[in-house]
Amino acid sequence: MAAFFPLNAAHRAEIDHTHINLVRLVMKHGSEPDASGSVQLSFLDFYLGVIRTETLSSVYEQFLENLEQGERRRSGAFYTPPFIVDFMLDRLEEEIALTDGVKVLDPAAGSGVFLVGAYRRIIERFRLTAPHQALNIKDVKGLLTRNIFAVERNVDACNVAAFSLYLTMLDYVDPRDLTRVAAGEDPEKLFPPVVGHNILHADFFEDGGKIDLPMVSCVIGNPPWQTVQKLQSKAAIDWQIKNSQMAPIGNGQVAELFVWKVLFEHLEEGGYLGFLIPSKSFVNPTSWKFRKELARRYTIVGAANFAHFRHRLFAKAKHPGIAAFFRKSATPPRHQCWIYSPLSTSQPVAAKKRPWTIIFDRADVQHVRQERLARDPRGWFDALVLHPIDRQIKMFVRDQVELEKISTFETLSFRVGAGISRGGSPSETGIEKHYLLDAPDGRFDGTGDNPVSSGTQGSLFHDEMILLPPEQLSRVAPSYAQKFSGNILLVPRNMKSVRVVLEPVGFTSSSMAFFFKKPAKDVSEREVKLLAAAGRYLTSQLGLYMIATTGRRWMLDRRNLEPEDLKALAVPISGLDDPRIDGILAEKADTLDTYLMNLLGLTEEMQKAVYEFIGFRMGFQDGDIPNEALTLPKPGGLDCYMDTVIEQLASLSGRNNAFAVDYLDAPESGVGALAVHYLGTVEPPPDLAAACSSAIEIYFGDSGNAFTDSLSLRANNQKSIVTVVKPLEYYRWTIDSAVADSQKIFSAFMAQ
Repeated sequence: MAAFFPLNAAHRAEIDHTHINLVRLVMKHGSEPDASGSVQLSFLDFYLGVIRTETLSSVYEQFLENLEQGERRRSGAFYTPPFIVDFMLDRLEEEIALTDGVKVLDPAAGSGVFLVGAYRRIIERFRLTAPHQALNIKDVKGLLTRNIFAVERNVDACNVAAFSLYLTMLDYVDPRDLTRVAAGEDPEKLFPPVVGHNILHADFFEDGGKIDLPMVSCVIGNPPWQTVQKLQSKAAIDWQIKNSQMAPIGNGQVAELFVWKVLFEHLEEGGYLGFLIPSKSFVNPTSWKFRKELARRYTIVGAANFAHFRHRLFAKAKHPGIAAFFRKSATPPRHQCWIYSPLSTSQPVAAKKRPWTIIFDRADVQHVRQERLARDPRGWFDALVLHPIDRQIKMFVRDQVELEKISTFETLSFRVGAGISRGGSPSETGIEKHYLLDAPDGRFDGTGDNPVSSGTQGSLFHDEMILLPPEQLSRVAPSYAQKFSGNILLVPRNMKSVRVVLEPVGFTSSSMAFFFKKPAKDVSEREVKLLAAAGRYLTSQLGLYMIATTGRRWMLDRRNLEPEDLKALAVPISGLDDPRIDGILAEKADTLDTYLMNLLGLTEEMQKAVYEFIGFRMGFQDGDIPNEALTLPKPGGLDCYMDTVIEQLASLSGRNNAFAVDYLDAPESGVGALAVHYLGTVEPPPDLAAACSSAIEIYFGDSGNAFTDSLSLRANNQKSIVTVVKPLEYYRWTIDSAVADSQKIFSAFMAQ
């Protein structure tokens, strides 16, 4: 073991007789090695061969975390669960088989979990060439030294990675070879030297001969989730400065820098890259140049959004992550990449428990044109977060804006001479900290609070509101003077307690203001009414839906709205003279949402989808699960689902009454079936109930299950019938699901 984990003189000097005695006690059967009174069982009672090599890597990573006093947290490196490694390698192997000759690199290897997974797959494929023969030791060594490469800045992690690869190697070596080596009959050592050869102890961004690696076919890994400055790497800073024009990154994100260096210097043409990186790289405005240039220059294969597992993915990191896959090649014309955003309800895991696997359910995979991701700053957000019905509503509302029937908050602010921006800190605003209000705690629920206030009564912070006295107001920095002087719409970024505030108040960056660019005393009564109407819209349930489907981080990780999101939000007000201001203020609370949706022009189906989002889908926010998600569909739910399918197919085909639809629920079997027939022939329509029953029989005959066949779709070309079989769970039979399923059903008809 000392050969794998060498101790320098300083480390040896730290070991004294107490450590030796502790090891003796731990190894001794029946001893009590600590004050807790726990008894150490004999090591001989355990068969360590059943422990996965990846599990040992996890144990060593925890050891290294303690040893390095938080080095892993400072560097933004966290242990990647084996099931994520398997998921990513599975997706990679759908593009390129991991065989002998396919060189694999992990540029931030850690304890080597990705290396072990790739090495194991290369060995398994090599075994297929002679499945009934044991592998000789030379073959197993060669597969390692020819194909597996890594860079890691922590020397102990390098040794752990090498040790893990050696253990994997032993799983496949012929026992007779081991006996021969142990007897000294083989002139070569059992383990090939990999640290310093295949595994380099170095900073990945160092220039010169220290990073001496061959060009590789595949790069896979989990680069640091940290900024360049916090990484404490001069080499990374220098590389970023040198390549800033060609390699744009957002807010110094190191993971994005890893992507560029891999593509520029290590991946061969036509090779594949798979990285687990923070979701913010795909949704934040600051990373727009990164993802735009990436989509313009290379092929995006696909992306898996693990935001719903963010509290359960890593033991010590809560940021949502995305497994993104790229090919180093020009983008083919009209190329579509796959997008997968699994919910924990679709996985074999108990509610809110840590997953042990991630199943790739192709029924939940969507496809997006890469050209859209390259031109639209919100393209990735729409693909990762929005469902088909949300995209329909968004496109409809966007058309309404372009026709100037409604506005966005940004265009409205231009027309009325207003601005939208955050508060600030004492140093930024000139105001003492005591007078700067933070956003209130709690969640925004779209209950439609009255946003109008007079004095402190009913105002944003109720009795906690602190008005700015004259001496503080005189100290306000010029850029904050108008939004701190009163007559503003105060919008906390968590949207809790949006209020019109008439008096002077100061606030931190946890809140925003929609304010007029003039002294508060010059703001007219009509302008205050506009603020109140805008506030009432924002605090409605429709407002909550619009915020959740516009705010880039609202559904992903935090219920926070950024100023740019508020500016992009549609609002049914076009200017100060718009009579809808008075209508919004006059409408009763129980009819406000219907009134607002009618102002936006939403269809009845869209309105139902909005209410479904608020009443059910919002329950999936921030990794949560609605209580009714896995229950049976509600009474009338299947009828509503079927009606939505009929409406969607009519819209997609441009023809009413072109399809006949029926369904059959089988609670005893846990599934439901839908049959759709195209009425394009004069023949008598088939028995669709019988088609549903037959589809269920075929589904179970083919060993269908809720995890890999959550939408089992079959087409009968002769009878022009498409059948769908799905688990009989509430969240799979919603309006939202009906819209998504209709697109797949229509595509099946078009393929006939």
